[in-house]
Amino acid sequence: MTSDPGLSLRVTTLPAALNLLEGLLGVRFDAPPAMSEAIDPGEAVEESAAATGLCVRRVILDGRWWEGAGLPMLARVADRRGKPRETDTEEMRSPAGTGWVVLVPHPVSGYRMVAKDSGTQVEWTVDAATAARLSPFAWSFHRRFERRALGTLDVLRFAWSHNRADASTVVATGAAAALFGLLTPVGTGFLIDHVIPTGLLSQVGQLIAGLATAGLALIGLEAVRSLAVQRFEARTTIAVQAAMLDRVIGAPAPFFRAFASGDLALRMSAANAVQRSVAAAAIGTLVTGLFLIANAALLFKYNAMLASASLVLIALAIAIPAWAGLARLRLGRAIEALDGKLNGLSVEYLTGIAKLRAAAAESRAYANYFVDYEMLRGLNRRSTKLANVESVALGLLFPSAAILVYYLAWRLATGAAPGTALSTGDFIAFQAALFAVLGAVQMLVAMWMGVLRLKPFWERAKPILSTVPENDPTRGAAHAPQGHVRLEGVSFAYPDGPEVLKDIDLEVKPGEFVALVGASGSGKSTLLRLLLGFESPARGRVLYDGKDLATLDLRRLRRGIGTVLQSGRLWAGDLHSNIAGAAHRDIETVWEAARLAGVAGEIEAMPMGLYTLVGEGLSTISGGQRQRVLLARALASKPRVLLLDEATSALDNVAQAAVQESLKGLAATRIVIAHRLNTVRHADRIVVLDRGRIAQAGTYAELAASPGLFRSMLAGQGA
Repeated sequence: MTSDPGLSLRVTTLPAALNLLEGLLGVRFDAPPAMSEAIDPGEAVEESAAATGLCVRRVILDGRWWEGAGLPMLARVADRRGKPRETDTEEMRSPAGTGWVVLVPHPVSGYRMVAKDSGTQVEWTVDAATAARLSPFAWSFHRRFERRALGTLDVLRFAWSHNRADASTVVATGAAAALFGLLTPVGTGFLIDHVIPTGLLSQVGQLIAGLATAGLALIGLEAVRSLAVQRFEARTTIAVQAAMLDRVIGAPAPFFRAFASGDLALRMSAANAVQRSVAAAAIGTLVTGLFLIANAALLFKYNAMLASASLVLIALAIAIPAWAGLARLRLGRAIEALDGKLNGLSVEYLTGIAKLRAAAAESRAYANYFVDYEMLRGLNRRSTKLANVESVALGLLFPSAAILVYYLAWRLATGAAPGTALSTGDFIAFQAALFAVLGAVQMLVAMWMGVLRLKPFWERAKPILSTVPENDPTRGAAHAPQGHVRLEGVSFAYPDGPEVLKDIDLEVKPGEFVALVGASGSGKSTLLRLLLGFESPARGRVLYDGKDLATLDLRRLRRGIGTVLQSGRLWAGDLHSNIAGAAHRDIETVWEAARLAGVAGEIEAMPMGLYTLVGEGLSTISGGQRQRVLLARALASKPRVLLLDEATSALDNVAQAAVQESLKGLAATRIVIAHRLNTVRHADRIVVLDRGRIAQAGTYAELAASPGLFRSMLAGQGA
């Protein structure tokens, strides 16, 4: 380990840094052919991660981050010493910052920095001085679930694969603790039978010292085990939760029609709760099982007859919680279903509170909610009663065990079975071991009944895990759209519904401005969803530059398409992050996009400028400004294809004309859905849809002069 990073920070290439990460992440990076040091570093990292089947997120290296011990990270060199935070993005994109480093966590010493110098791996402990040489951003990697339908064992294997070392530590310390735990009953019996009758104080001291040593060893083992369990749970929770979020985000669009937002959030957390409980139960079973076996062997060593009679008590310790657990399981399914429904209602009511008040429907919403809430309370009360019965029954088990053991020992002592009587010390040791066995059995049953009660949770998470993600970046061909779009004989119907689109043939040439118009329900928005790959045609093909959409990497394709959907929303954050999106765009690019969308002047007039906070529920900007911010987001990536669904419907004619004039100079194919026909007057071609078919096509002047649906629509709008 060297003391000064020196030039090594500047010479480690991205492929070399990714090679260093391979062993830490247990993967092999396959750099995509398009990756080079000249492209945006964030995109280079994301492309490489996607090609490997990993998900990646950008994190901020702020505060004394190096003192923690999180996940391995990849960072870029961009000397931050004495520079303002406003230059962070420019510095990160600068060609001067060509070096890359891997940040490796250590549970005790914090992060270490690893790089390659002339093929040799070099390391440094990170401190404030070395941290100041890095970009303020780093990339953290997470493994994805396999892109197929998953079952319980798949999720458990995924969780365990992230932390085998801590799991092994837990098992090893548990086995050692089980052996040390035997010393207490054995030592107590020896003390009563052999030490006290002889009156040898030296043996008393030795025995107490031995038991004290065993006790201290148990405390140490328990501390190590608890720390390993905490690390195991934390790491597996992070891994599973990240993979679950990636799974939901990558789900095909039809998946989201089946669930309310609040219900889906509960389903996401359910899988994590189940894997955490099952993992804890599996570890607990190994540890407690070893303890149980050791003490059960001790029972039979002391007296087989008493040990056999104790099996009745052990059977009761299993039967009571099993009966209560199965009864509560039936209630649990109904409780979870109602809980998900209520959570979904809560989200809908809170996000739509303005609509509720406008319709004076607060009382009706309140009544709807509390009908289900009262049912939920009733089910919870029944579940609590069962838990109380179980608790009382188990509370009587230990006194019953003591009475049974005393009775049987008395029978042995009075000669009911000659030669089988226990000494006083052996009797006390037997009783201690029996109570340990009963406690272990209770613990095991409680753990697995707890897991069984999570079955309703798991059933709710299964739709997420059984849904195969729409896109596999390791299989689809990478393609950046150049502007040629074609639909060949496309037909489409939603599940259990009639055909929405019928035999659509449409070609849009690079740079062409095509408008889609028609009555509501004619299929305009559905056609846009097909172009984005949100839905798949029942028949026909969608092609970009002659390539079938079904064979392309959808994520990379969409990166080259600027999209504003009718239901588009702003993210919670500032205007800068909303326009920049997920990419690492500098402030000049953001301002340029805002100018093209016709909103730059209004942003400049705001006190906080680009850092004005926006989001659902905030009224910091108007509806028209919101639409133009969404348009700026679509334009920020300089796309070759623009798909706009009512993107300027909230603008007045003057503002709309200004936006149209800005878009006219773009070298991009535009496919625009519009209801106000005067907004598409300058389109190269207007396509009129009627009941899922193309009814007319032509320029504004041609269609206005011809009898047909378009002229009827013009008349209806008073044009």
